[in-house]
Amino acid sequence: MSIEDDVYDSVDMSDKQAALEELAAQTLLVELFNAKQAEVFENVVFDGKRRYYIEDLTERDYSLENTTPYQLDILGRAIEEHSWGNLLCRTTELLLDLFPEYREKLLEFKCPWTKAQMFSLEEKTNYKPINGGFYINCNHTALHSCWFLQDLLDYFKIDKSSVSFLIHRPSSAEPKKVKDYVEQRFKRNFADYIKIHYQKDAEYTQSTVRFYLRISHR
Repeated sequence: MSIEDDVYDSVDMSDKQAALEELAAQTLLVELFNAKQAEVFENVVFDGKRRYYIEDLTERDYSLENTTPYQLDILGRAIEEHSWGNLLCRTTELLLDLFPEYREKLLEFKCPWTKAQMFSLEEKTNYKPINGGFYINCNHTALHSCWFLQDLLDYFKIDKSSVSFLIHRPSSAEPKKVKDYVEQRFKRNFADYIKIHYQKDAEYTQSTVRFYLRISHR
């Protein structure tokens, strides 16, 4: 078998293994992060081949273009949603379940950065229904959706520093040091995989890694 065949076969097997591990996982990544059991570099949390950014909700973020939410943990209750609108719906429903006294004053909630009504008892364009007969305004960019989330936590008197939030950023918007770390991480893991599964020496292993990187950069 050629080096090329080895590369493609090993990558395919690695993908299958990663899929099985993901399927078997019963713990959300944000929970592993809170338990300090996740791989973290800078403000990036790794989940196999995927990576997510830790979003600091105590500060306004102005660089959220093309981001999507992933997982949020509030008071030990985890939510996974991949769209900002759905995340706002789930978060509001969770907060109302935890603090039902806020149902009577939810319509009073306002965001300081807009005059738009955020909650309504009537169905409107770009509003989504949530439990309790309310509708929530989801007509926001990623940036303003995150700001909405921050203001909502403030309204419910949640300590934002205690909330863990992971988001996905497009690779084109990632810092160079993160990209460099990802490449070095791949080289190390791929080399270990070849050594363990193929019992190859260091020279063969490094030549295979270099070959894969060349074809992947084409």
